[in-house]
Amino acid sequence: MIGGLTDVCIHYTAVDAHQHDYYIKVVTDAVAGSCKEAHYAALNAIKYMQKNALVTTEEVENLL
Repeated sequence: MIGGLTDVCIHYTAVDAHQHDYYIKVVTDAVAGSCKEAHYAALNAIKYMQKNALVTTEEVENLL
């Protein structure tokens, strides 16, 4: 997942996906939050929900 507002759109989409048994990946350097604290809180919540959900663009590029 990439996009804006980690603490809103990304977080809630990640929760919905998880509740429907999808495995997700959030590209941490391709998302941003409404503020620094909210951004990191959302990433931590997503990581708690799915252990391996957070990746970087470099990790994604290495998979291609």
